[in-house]
Amino acid sequence: MEKKKNFIICKMADTVQTLTLILTTIPPICLIILTQYHQRWFKNKFVLHRVGGLVYLIAYVVSWYLYLMDYDSFKESVFSAMPAMLGVVQAFTAVTTFTFLPKSKDDSGYFSDNATINYKFIKENLFYQLMTLFGTIYYSQRGYKFLSTNPLGLIFESVWVFLPYVLIRPFFPTTHFRDALKNDEGKSKEYITFYYYGVYIIKFFYIAAKHYMGFFINYLHFVGGFSETEMMYLQGMVLANAGTVSISVFLHTLRFKKVLHPKVSYIFYMLLAYAPFIGFVHLLHVFPEHLYIFLLSTIGMVLNVANRPLSYWYQGVLFLGFNYYRYFA
Repeated sequence: MEKKKNFIICKMADTVQTLTLILTTIPPICLIILTQYHQRWFKNKFVLHRVGGLVYLIAYVVSWYLYLMDYDSFKESVFSAMPAMLGVVQAFTAVTTFTFLPKSKDDSGYFSDNATINYKFIKENLFYQLMTLFGTIYYSQRGYKFLSTNPLGLIFESVWVFLPYVLIRPFFPTTHFRDALKNDEGKSKEYITFYYYGVYIIKFFYIAAKHYMGFFINYLHFVGGFSETEMMYLQGMVLANAGTVSISVFLHTLRFKKVLHPKVSYIFYMLLAYAPFIGFVHLLHVFPEHLYIFLLSTIGMVLNVANRPLSYWYQGVLFLGFNYYRYFA
């Protein structure tokens, strides 16, 4: 009976692995084919950014394949960090290439079926790419060891774990969900309700991801609170997030070029946004195990919504408290 139970569990695990592989590799491959058919990757216009996008999608597919089929090789290979590194390169080339995009409006232009994306959104995306790159480095064994033992690494680690929105975020422009909600310019009448609820779905994801997939995970990792198995799920989570941050902008381009229907593009974006939760589900048990860190993260979330300047001071207090706990407690 026990052997039969283990056999069923193994088969279920294999099925989940296969489904995850299909869901994470087939869509980027379809995007590669679609774009080649409609726009061509090697046109002279914006060729550096175009080719970079093609390289990114290929690397993303290969990374997921290695992660799911041979994790031990994946975690030691360059492919564990390649999507995040290429994402930063893509974001930088976008910032230097698409300088002609609108700069004055506060609405990002992303949450619409006709509007052009805002240049502020392009620059803002670079910040989130850098956050993803930090997570990729921090959740790797070698990266964590280097950052937590090297004097400069310790400073770098503390800044990105506790103070990224205090010390780094101000160097990048900010677009707000509230502007997308109140601005119907660029939205066809039949899409206003669709994007209205779509913005709230993404806003909920952003707030939850920022404080629980971001701060909570980083706080706990800062004090060495994850096992090797849990780190595997963390790396899957950050790999999925790398796809969200990069492919989301690519989806907007395909919508703008009318390669994808607006609803198809946005639904795909929402699925990408929530994809990291697949790995996060396997980590839910750490919340009750580290209830005090969960409560600290929740307080930070409430302060962020209610009084953002106060939340920055709060992060400073946590920075001091966690460092004291790590080195002196």
